[in-house]
Amino acid sequence: MTTDHYSEETEKAVAGALIGLDAAEAVDICTEVLTPGMFFHGGYAKIAETAYEIRNQNKPVSILTVGDQLKLSGAFDNIGGTLALNSMLDIAPPLAHVRHHAEKVRDMYGRRLLAKTFRDMAAELETAQSAEEVRSKAEFKLAQMARKDTHRESAKQAGARVKENWTKAREMGQNRAGISTGFPRIDRCFTLRRQGFYLISGEQKQGKTTLLRNILEYVAEKGIPVALKTLEQSIEMILSASAARHAEQSMYSLDCGSKRADLERAKSSVDHILSLPFHIDDTPTNNTQLWSWARRMVSKENCRILAVDYAQLIAGDQSRMTTEQVASQAAQTLMQIPKELDCVMIAVSSLSYGGRVRGSSQFGYNVWAHLKLSWEDEDQSIVRVDITDNRFGPRSHCEMRLVGNRQEIVEHGGVEEWK
Repeated sequence: MTTDHYSEETEKAVAGALIGLDAAEAVDICTEVLTPGMFFHGGYAKIAETAYEIRNQNKPVSILTVGDQLKLSGAFDNIGGTLALNSMLDIAPPLAHVRHHAEKVRDMYGRRLLAKTFRDMAAELETAQSAEEVRSKAEFKLAQMARKDTHRESAKQAGARVKENWTKAREMGQNRAGISTGFPRIDRCFTLRRQGFYLISGEQKQGKTTLLRNILEYVAEKGIPVALKTLEQSIEMILSASAARHAEQSMYSLDCGSKRADLERAKSSVDHILSLPFHIDDTPTNNTQLWSWARRMVSKENCRILAVDYAQLIAGDQSRMTTEQVASQAAQTLMQIPKELDCVMIAVSSLSYGGRVRGSSQFGYNVWAHLKLSWEDEDQSIVRVDITDNRFGPRSHCEMRLVGNRQEIVEHGGVEEWK
């Protein structure tokens, strides 16, 4: 590995702080910034690893305790013994400067990783089937690096937001912990919370995509950026349905050229939908490409909600993967994306004839809430929405009406078809 992005003096100073007079406080600071693997020099990495381990055991951290632990592990002589430890101690920075030095070590680690990634991608260009394949892999690797370097919210900051949410909930008499779905009956059970993974499932043609689209439309109308990766329907189909709903026109009548439909109003609604922070992508994807898309949507478009329709159409990253392996990998990706990117993820999934989510049982383990749709009547217009696996609220159910001509799901009662 290249040593262009490496400062022995900086790494040595951090190692010295970890065994100095304020070692315990220095360890607490460094654990927020560094992992031992970020050190280029193996000896300094071993000292960090040892100091972290001693601190985790609630034992005093000092040059003596670290030295004793290094002797037990057989690494004492390899790092240079007592003379080496004393020389580190001599250049240890004051406690107030430890974070700055630790951040410099992390920055140089990041630069080395970037350099290696660029070299690897250049080598892959020689054998890759397409430039797009290399671009997706590069974006995925860069996103992984960014996730590791993301500032984590402190417990104090999280606690302040929890108290603020509860205060607003008391004042307004409604759930303020997340983003509203636009459906009061659903919101009474849960709202869309940061880092949450939500699942909408059902058999074919039960309104899963319509419900997802209606939620995204409602949120986008509030000015909150959302993004949809549609692997079943095209952008044109999603846009047509959204515009027809906004214009209060029958999509069927518009498609058939019926003069009963208000064409100008519908065309105006297309422009309105395009003006919303509602980003739609219909390109096929595997897990690596899904990560790249999610990263772009959050970092460049500031999207707070990401959605995928259908989860079962996410391709595996490797050939010869079984259906269960592909589904399990997709479930893990859909769970990890919101946690790492600090957003909301909603996925649509089909059900088997046995009533279970197709592919992997991992979906059931990962979700924060599961909306399971089924028909309530023989005419297939009333949809029962069972809210299960709700981590932060009650399990419940409600009835919705699927109004196909309106391209929407509405809370049951008093809705007519549009002409």
